Amino acid sequence: MNKELNNAIENNEKVYPQYKFENSKGTSEKSDNATLKLINKLCNIINEQGYCLESDIRGKGQTELQWKRSIQEILSVGKFQRVKASKENKAKYQIPDTVNYQSYVIVNN
Repeated sequence: MNKELNNAIENNEKVYPQYKFENSKGTSEKSDNATLKLINKLCNIINEQGYCLESDIRGKGQTELQWKRSIQEILSVGKFQRVKASKENKAKYQIPDTVNYQSYVIVNN
């Protein structure tokens, strides 16, 4: 997983140069660390459950703001996909029926 993540980060830096760690005009170190924490939390939840509700990871306040800033980077780096919890997606990704169909779910691509 680490090798895949490193390759994904290298590819991501080409697509999103503002997110490169050494780019002085890009994101701050504090923002980069917060994004990495979100990625770690997301990976842990997906490894445990097979999916993650966006509401579980998004949080409130500063965490929600960081999620909004970093969602595209997180989805592309981790090879994740954000999908609605429709009947088809619930069956495809083994999401329980208790999850509301209007919820967004993050799954492995």
